[in-house]
Amino acid sequence: MGGLLGVYGKKRVLVFVTLGIASGLPYDLLRGTLSLWLADAGVDIETIGAFALIALVFNFKLLWAPALDRYTPGFLGRRRGWMLMAQLGLIAAIFAMGLVGPEQSLTPLIIITLVVAFLSASHDIVVDAFRTDILAPSERGAGAATYTFGFRVAMILGGGLAVVLSDYMSWGSIYMLMSGLMAIGVVSTFIAPAPSESIPTPNSLLEAVVDPLRDFFGRYGWKGATAILFFLLFFKFGEGLASQLLNPFLGSKKGGGLGFSGTELGTVRKFVGMTAAILGAFAGGSVISRWGTFRPLLVCGILQSLANLGYLVLALTGKSIVGLGLAISLDQFLGGMATTAFVAFLMSICNKRYSAFQFALFTSASTLMAHSLGALSGVLQASVGWPLFFATTIVVAVPALLVLALAMPQITTGSAD
Repeated sequence: MGGLLGVYGKKRVLVFVTLGIASGLPYDLLRGTLSLWLADAGVDIETIGAFALIALVFNFKLLWAPALDRYTPGFLGRRRGWMLMAQLGLIAAIFAMGLVGPEQSLTPLIIITLVVAFLSASHDIVVDAFRTDILAPSERGAGAATYTFGFRVAMILGGGLAVVLSDYMSWGSIYMLMSGLMAIGVVSTFIAPAPSESIPTPNSLLEAVVDPLRDFFGRYGWKGATAILFFLLFFKFGEGLASQLLNPFLGSKKGGGLGFSGTELGTVRKFVGMTAAILGAFAGGSVISRWGTFRPLLVCGILQSLANLGYLVLALTGKSIVGLGLAISLDQFLGGMATTAFVAFLMSICNKRYSAFQFALFTSASTLMAHSLGALSGVLQASVGWPLFFATTIVVAVPALLVLALAMPQITTGSAD
């Protein structure tokens, strides 16, 4: 226990709490909270579902990730320099979102959200690479836990706090306020330690693209690499489908939604959800510290598939504040465990020389299905109703978990360490 607590006390582990907040806040403002703003403005459910296409920007981040491996800004080094530039851009872009809204025209909002998505994806690229570069294998579970915790806190701020505030102020003002919270990332970037070892950069952009792929397929072979990519494609598919419509389901009375008030929904998320997220993130980190990376990933993946069970029960039984608390607790706890295990797994399969591109490739694959087919989430829900919609989100992860279990021996032997 003392060794575990000692790992969590290290500066290079703790800094990922605040960097996780800086990564999670713009993502949640684009995905969950924006859908509620659109619903309040009277935008139809099909259009809200189609807004998931904006998140496809995150799937294309591997297109410019090699440049972040290849080039180094003239300040703070290769990783922290790019982080600072992305954070300053996000502060300005999220503030600009608050200046426009969907009430009159969706076009200006769409343009600005695309900018926010690009900057947020760029920030994620560098934070993922930075975490992979500075953490030792024994620290990955703790580093993934602190980052997951920070990311979940951001979801409480961008979802819970923002939703509570929506009962008292305009959505535009809320987004302007949220932009100021991004300053926590700027402070973290300046105090974060630089990587302790000298990691060579690729010699050219071509090398920054070709060599990471050659390295990945060389270590795992075509069979192992294909299994990993299939697992990444479908692991978070159900979670992505549900998250796109979760706020309209809980916070709107239209289309069979439960119609919780902003105060009810935000308060439960802020207090109950945050507690569950903390416990889930650190439970995942503790499991990884004892079992290693791979077995916890399979166990936590199975548990994650059950995370939407609470929302299925709510859809069947109707509005209940107790049911809401239980559903959000289950979602946050199991989601926190699974994300911690997943992030640690991705770190273990990256080569530090190409960590920006490889991590971007892996995370892009992990959200591709959710972001692309997530645009049809509104169509699916309108066709089958809320109970069957949430039941579908529970079972779609099964193929990915089966492939992971079958390919586990080969994946383990191909680890980057």
